Amino acid sequence: MSHAGIGIKLRRYQEKDFNPLRAVLKEAGLFYPHWDNPSSLKQKLRSSPGSVIVAVKDDKVIGCVYVLSEIGGSLAHLAVKAEFRTRGIGEQLLKTGEDFLRKRGVKEVVLWVNSKNTALHGYYRKRGYVQRNSYLRFTKALRR
Repeated sequence: MSHAGIGIKLRRYQEKDFNPLRAVLKEAGLFYPHWDNPSSLKQKLRSSPGSVIVAVKDDKVIGCVYVLSEIGGSLAHLAVKAEFRTRGIGEQLLKTGEDFLRKRGVKEVVLWVNSKNTALHGYYRKRGYVQRNSYLRFTKALRR
């Protein structure tokens, strides 16, 4: 895949990456146990191979992005460990996710960003993204 900087490699998620991926997502406040678990990731990758991309340094996961081509063209869970931010890794993950969607014929990509995370709003605007609306996300856990 592509390189995000000296010693940083972007590649497809592998099952052995789950625990470090979870740590990256937790640090970023993006870990959701119902969605981010080995079973859900395995199912996602069966339906869309290569759609979870990780950034790796010295064989350790330091960043990730989920590409959701099966429900339109969305990117989610773009995260980089704090100590590796501002090195272009997030931008490379973003571009790799966009390329993944472009190759599948997607014409527009959607990102979901916490409304309170204004620093990220600016980050995405600088990369050509515009805010389209102000939907709120509601969730409900379904009990068996």
